[in-house]
Amino acid sequence: MQNPFVSPAEARTIESNKIKGEAYDIVSEATSIDKIGASSGNAEQLYFIKELTNPEYCLKYVCLRLFDPNKTYAKIQDAVSKVGDLLKSDDVNKLVNSSDSGDDNSNSASNGIRDAFNNTMSSAKQAIDDANIFLSQTPDYEIYLPLMNALQESNQHEYSSDSGLFGEVANAVNSLTSSASKATFQIGAAIGGKQSASYTPQLPLMDPLKWQNYNGSKLRTFSFVFRLSPRNKEEALSMLRIVYILKKYSYPKQNDAISIILLPPSRVQVIFSNPVLQKLINPEICVISDINVVYESGNDIATTLDGVPKKIEVTIVLNEFRQKYFNDFDKNTGGDIV
Repeated sequence: MQNPFVSPAEARTIESNKIKGEAYDIVSEATSIDKIGASSGNAEQLYFIKELTNPEYCLKYVCLRLFDPNKTYAKIQDAVSKVGDLLKSDDVNKLVNSSDSGDDNSNSASNGIRDAFNNTMSSAKQAIDDANIFLSQTPDYEIYLPLMNALQESNQHEYSSDSGLFGEVANAVNSLTSSASKATFQIGAAIGGKQSASYTPQLPLMDPLKWQNYNGSKLRTFSFVFRLSPRNKEEALSMLRIVYILKKYSYPKQNDAISIILLPPSRVQVIFSNPVLQKLINPEICVISDINVVYESGNDIATTLDGVPKKIEVTIVLNEFRQKYFNDFDKNTGGDIV
């Protein structure tokens, strides 16, 4: 019952503020970064629908694991620092001085440098391996979604058409042959007309010996389309948080001390629960190159009473971080299918 001391306009304002307050509460909960995730040192697990934990869905979901690459760069910086310390060491100074003076201590200094260098490079290699793979690092987020509505994988290789030395000779001869064929055609046209000239035989050509010369392979690209339609408030919160996290972590961070320095965005590891898809696609660590979000439900942006879109379509384009190789497909990343 409406308060008799409140005008209809004031009552509408109160009701509008109440609805907006509920919407603010939802978006605040969905976008809060201080939950159980990255800030606590443990991966926050986000399930769009809770049924993904049931056995009947064991082959029907995909997991996107988000890693912060900047956490592993410290290992590489440590290796670089060790190399710098080595160059400043007494062994290097001894070697430089002895090489100028012919000192017999040069061999001893050389051995010391060699041992230190080998140890340093071993540490550096391990650091780089850790930084590239990320698998020993705890992810910031693990996002679990039903298998995408559309999945596209692109494997592209570049070739050029080459003919080599003998092919160049053949091309030169064929150029003369082409000129001779044109002359034959013109003579035939002059004598018997164009119709007769059409039957003039073409002179034979030398085989140009062409082949396709491999010039490299492009980094693989994946395109995933997810159409998310929450059925209740819990799924609506999960949907909003998943979209928010994916968009936010696709962008670089500003350095805390110097804002003009940008830190690289997150890397993504894709894991299909279906071992058949995992083996066939064999995804490596990726970066998010494109993420498009469509908020709609038919002809307009339809929302629930608390402001949540009834349907969101998310298209994510991922590029593999490094070159794919023949031997990579032998890795048992999701179970054997042959």
